[in-house]
Amino acid sequence: MTRTSPALSTTLWTLAAALALTGCGDNGADDDDDHDHDAAVEPDAGPSPDADTSPDAAPPLPDPTPAVTPLSATAADGLNGVAFAPDGSFYAVGYTTVGASDRATAIAKFTAAGALDETFGEDGVAVVNVTVGGGTAEVGRAIAVQPGGKIVAVSLVEADIGATAPASSDRDVAVIRLTTDGDLDDTFEGDGVRVISFGTGVDNGGTWAGADDVRDVRIDAQGRIVLFGGQLTPETTGAPRFDTDWVAQRLTVDGADDPTFNASGATPGKFTLDILDAGASVRTGLILSDGSIIGTGYSNTSAFNTVQPVMYKLTPSGTLDTNFGTSGFFHEAVLAYVTEFYGVALQGDKLVTQGYGRDASDATNDWVSLRLNANGTLDPTWGDAGAVRIDFHGFGDNGRAIAALPGDRVMLIGSGDPAASGARDAEVVVLVGDGEVDTSFRGDGRLTYDLGGTADAFWNAALAPDSSFAVVVGTRGFGNTQTAEANDDAVVMVVPLE
Repeated sequence: MTRTSPALSTTLWTLAAALALTGCGDNGADDDDDHDHDAAVEPDAGPSPDADTSPDAAPPLPDPTPAVTPLSATAADGLNGVAFAPDGSFYAVGYTTVGASDRATAIAKFTAAGALDETFGEDGVAVVNVTVGGGTAEVGRAIAVQPGGKIVAVSLVEADIGATAPASSDRDVAVIRLTTDGDLDDTFEGDGVRVISFGTGVDNGGTWAGADDVRDVRIDAQGRIVLFGGQLTPETTGAPRFDTDWVAQRLTVDGADDPTFNASGATPGKFTLDILDAGASVRTGLILSDGSIIGTGYSNTSAFNTVQPVMYKLTPSGTLDTNFGTSGFFHEAVLAYVTEFYGVALQGDKLVTQGYGRDASDATNDWVSLRLNANGTLDPTWGDAGAVRIDFHGFGDNGRAIAALPGDRVMLIGSGDPAASGARDAEVVVLVGDGEVDTSFRGDGRLTYDLGGTADAFWNAALAPDSSFAVVVGTRGFGNTQTAEANDDAVVMVVPLE
C-alpha cells in the first residue's frame, strides 16, 4: 500500500454572501454515474413575486457558488461523500489518479469557509492507494467522523488486481481510518486499512455477478462503524445465485467485527436481507438517536415488474424491526416503471428521501422524493400522495442525495440533462413544509450549474453541526473521455444559512 499526493489547486471561487435564516434544526464508479465543467452559473433570479415576505417568514436562502477544486493537476479526481467535524470543518472523500490510470482513495479536509486545510495530509489531501497497480475501480464512497475525531472512509476496491476477465470485475470493501493530521492510523487494523470481503461474485455467462458493494458508512453513539453494502446471495439449493443481498455490517471502534451485532445470525457482526430473490442496489443509511439503523436503495423485483424503492430498519442489536413497514422494510411500487432511493434524511421523525424515477421505459427520469412516517408507511401529506416529483428541463434528471436544513427545509441535490444533449449539469432544489418548492431560494427553488464538464453532478451534502451552513460536494465530470486538459475535478459548494 502506498500513499501519494498529487499537486493541488487550492484557489476557491468566491462564495455568495450569507443571508439570514431563522429556525433550527453523507460516484465516480457508480454504474449510472453522471460525472464533470468551470462553473457558468446562472444569474440570481431573485425571489418570486409570490414569495412570502412577511416579517415572520424565513428570509430567503442565498444563491451559492460552487468551487472547482482539483485534487490532481492533470488526472481525474472527484468527491462523493462528505462529513463534518465538531468544529465545523469538514472532510470529503472520493478518488484521484496515481500514475497513468491507477485510481486511489482521496480524502480532503476543508475549513468552514470551504478552503482546503493545508495542515491535513499533504496540502489538504491524504491519498491512500489500497490496491496498488489496480485500475479505475478504487473509489471512495462515503466518510464519517468518530467521537474522538478520527476519520473513517469506505472505498470500493479491486478484489484481485491479477485476475482476468470476468473475475477481474470482482470487488471488495476497504475501510480506512486516518488521524486528524491525515495520516493512516496504525491503531486501526495495524496499518489504518481493513479490506473486507462480504462474499465472492460468480461468472454468469461471461459477466461477473454479485461483486461486493459499499455505499455508506455511519458512526453510532459508541463510535462503532456501520457499513452499508451488498453481496452475492449465497446459494442454498445447489443452484448458483446471481442476485445480491442487502448488507449492514458493524465494526468495533477500532475496526474488528462486532459479534454483538445480529449475534444469532449466520455471521455475527453482519446482517443480510434477501427480498424476493431480487438484486439489492444499496445506496445510503442512517443511524437514529436510539441506535436503530435505516438502510436504503432500490430493487428490480420480477414479482412487481418494475423497479421499487427499498428502505429497511434494524434494531440497535442488528435484527429487522418488524414494526417498520411490512415485516421490517418498505418495498412498494410508486411510479409505474422505476422509483429509486438514493438519499435519506430525518425531518423531525419523518424519513424524507431523494432519488428518481419514471412512468414508462421510454419516458425520462424525474427527481422523486418520498416521505415515510416513523413506522415505515408512506406519508400522504408529502407532495402528491406521499411523493414530490421534480422535472427540471423535460429531460433526464437524477436525484442523488438529501440534507435536512433548519426551518423544516430539505435540500435535494443531483444532476440533469438541460437540453436533451446527453451532457449533464449539477442541480439543487430546496423544499419546505410538506414538499412545496421553496420559492425564496433563487426565485423558483431550483438551481442548475454548468460546472464546465460534460457529466457534472452533485453527489452528496451535509449540514454543519451548528446549522449555520450546508456543504455540497461533487464532480466536474468528463465521462469516459478524459485528457490531461479535460478530466474529472472535485467540486465543493458552501451554502450559508445564517
